[in-house]
Amino acid sequence: MEFKYGASRTVGGVTWYCQVPGKQWKTDPSIGYELARERDWYLFGEGYYVECLGLSLTQALKEAAALIAKGQGDA
Repeated sequence: MEFKYGASRTVGGVTWYCQVPGKQWKTDPSIGYELARERDWYLFGEGYYVECLGLSLTQALKEAAALIAKGQGDA
């Protein structure tokens, strides 16, 4: 799948690019994080994932940016 740079949002110093509207946002491939939604939002990257329960996209992007800045995640 080709990485899409079209629609983007920068939150907390992290720029996210929409890959699938309403379901998947990713950072630049060189950074390597993904925020994906099934029923809830999940942050993937650095070999871990974090569940962002029931958050709106904006809240999930803020929480994900804070987690990336802190280098946190569940192994």
